[in-house]
Amino acid sequence: MSPPRWYVVLALLWSTVSCAWAQVEFRYDTEAERQFIYAVSLFDQGRFDDAAHAFDSLSVKSPVHQRTTAAYLMYGKALLQLKQYDRSVAVLDNFLAIYSYTSYAADGRYILGLDYQMERRFAEAARSFISAMETANDPTLRRRIEESLITLSDRHLDSGTLSQLRRASTDDEVKDLLALKAAEKDVQKGDLAGARLLITERLKEKHEGKYRKALSELLSGEQQPVGLKIGVVLPLMSHAEENGISLLAKELLEGMTFAAGEYAASAPKVARLTLDVRDTEHDSVLTVRIVRQLSAAKDVVCIVGPLFSNLVGACTSIADRYHVPLISPTATGNGLTTASKYVFQTHPDFATRGKLLARYAVREKGYRTLSVLTSSEPVGAAVADAFSREAQRLGAQIVATEMFPRQTNDIREQCMAIRRSMLETTPVISFSKKFPRTEIDKLLKAGVPRRRIDSLMSAAGDIPATTLLGPQGVRIADSLRIRLSSPTTESENLNIPITSIDATFVGIDDAEEIGVIGSQLNYFNIKTQILGNNEWYDPDQLDAQKQYVNGVLFASDTFIDESDPLYADFLRSYRSTGGKQPTKYTVIGYDIVKLILAHVAGGKRSREELREALSALRDFKGLHSSVTLTNGRVNSTMHLLQYSKGDVRNLGEISLTE
Repeated sequence: MSPPRWYVVLALLWSTVSCAWAQVEFRYDTEAERQFIYAVSLFDQGRFDDAAHAFDSLSVKSPVHQRTTAAYLMYGKALLQLKQYDRSVAVLDNFLAIYSYTSYAADGRYILGLDYQMERRFAEAARSFISAMETANDPTLRRRIEESLITLSDRHLDSGTLSQLRRASTDDEVKDLLALKAAEKDVQKGDLAGARLLITERLKEKHEGKYRKALSELLSGEQQPVGLKIGVVLPLMSHAEENGISLLAKELLEGMTFAAGEYAASAPKVARLTLDVRDTEHDSVLTVRIVRQLSAAKDVVCIVGPLFSNLVGACTSIADRYHVPLISPTATGNGLTTASKYVFQTHPDFATRGKLLARYAVREKGYRTLSVLTSSEPVGAAVADAFSREAQRLGAQIVATEMFPRQTNDIREQCMAIRRSMLETTPVISFSKKFPRTEIDKLLKAGVPRRRIDSLMSAAGDIPATTLLGPQGVRIADSLRIRLSSPTTESENLNIPITSIDATFVGIDDAEEIGVIGSQLNYFNIKTQILGNNEWYDPDQLDAQKQYVNGVLFASDTFIDESDPLYADFLRSYRSTGGKQPTKYTVIGYDIVKLILAHVAGGKRSREELREALSALRDFKGLHSSVTLTNGRVNSTMHLLQYSKGDVRNLGEISLTE
């Protein structure tokens, strides 16, 4: 799933394309199916040029088959990734001319809008987005298109263009949105009479809609939060030498300030909002005092910060007492939100991180035999504990759990313990390419998945009967007359590979540990899929150890997709203000303020209204990650990444809400 976040909705088409042909007959083409799956794999690997050629061939293959429309759409999508916008536009125009009635027409119009946006043909982009919204049946797709249209309107469309687009639309909610954006532009330039006339005309249309309240408030002036503020609590340490913590805080602030500046330039003047930035000097006592001061200020609608889990915990009671939303952009500790309904974490906590990887391993990959190798430090150990608990809850077996101390260079003891867990005295079933067909049939009848058998035969290894068939594995094998044998080698014989552990979760505290883990798992001949925590996301370390860790999968709270048109638009605007390159934390700061401002601009301007809106937040599309806070007010979405052949690829987002 390497496509960018804004293409996640298209994942459905890869598995359900056959549903799209409600009005046309086709024949099922086995070869076309095989070619399509291969083309998708090329796309997932980032080989967009090869994928484009493959999808092109499939889209014109005659006669029409079950993958024709999907191939057309993916061809246009691959060309967009290749930044061949003109060709993508031509392909999608042709697709919509021929297959305008399919259920994927809205997806095609959305991608077409992204092409136009990248070519800076903003009015045409808006028309494509509007057409896509008017025909989209999928609520998630419609919401994503709506977000793109709002961003485009705020940044690139004037009041006159918005009014023209509104008059051409056939969707009442789209008309309300465009009227609101046009009126905001009028207010911004001082044309209050024009804004009043436009809103009055729109409100004469009697229907329900989520933008009706915002239109009414803009007309009546009820949305006048004079001096409304977002409190920002950061360890800037302005009176000390720059260090890693102060640099992180400054980068976050740069992103927050840029988002607030964008809002000030595009929002109506009656909806003013500013940042009240306080420097905690990385002092816990001062942090608590500042949070209490901001909480007591009536014009502060919420507080962003503190950054660290211990300080969030120290401030929880203050947020609860003053009923002020306290939103930490970086804290990852467990249990921080349980003490108060006013506390939020936009980074997943340790428990969420472990659960997400466990669910992916067991549910998506079908892994049943797992081991855990983790640092004894809190970062790795907490995620490992959550991984183990969730994997076992889902029915997987954890055959070994081993910890190593911080900054160790030797994990021989831990690796040997993992080897011993699989090569003890339990009778084993020996697999080879000549494994009898009759034995395979018996295992299938016993409930062993075919792909598990194929994997074991490919490895030509031994597996304990209890690992393959459960605690009563020896008895089951005897009853089925499946041949068992005693282990012929000891675990100390490193020439014997360990192949029967489907995956090993490796929790590290620091990326420097990647080299130790990768090389020694290889030396001790433990052949397993490595699953890692966020700390594995260090391209330099991965490159240095690529001979050992190629294929590692890990979950990350951040992935910035430079091919995303929304990010490209942000990057152009950000550089134009000072020429700097935004960092990971700049983007995180930008996203959290954009998230808050989206709710404030939508009318959530009291502390309680904002708290309720944030508690119900689902799938807010930030540039660094999506944010969903419905799972205990902790973000439950992460990126699944894979290091392969020198590149870190985004396989898509995983979420506890799925």
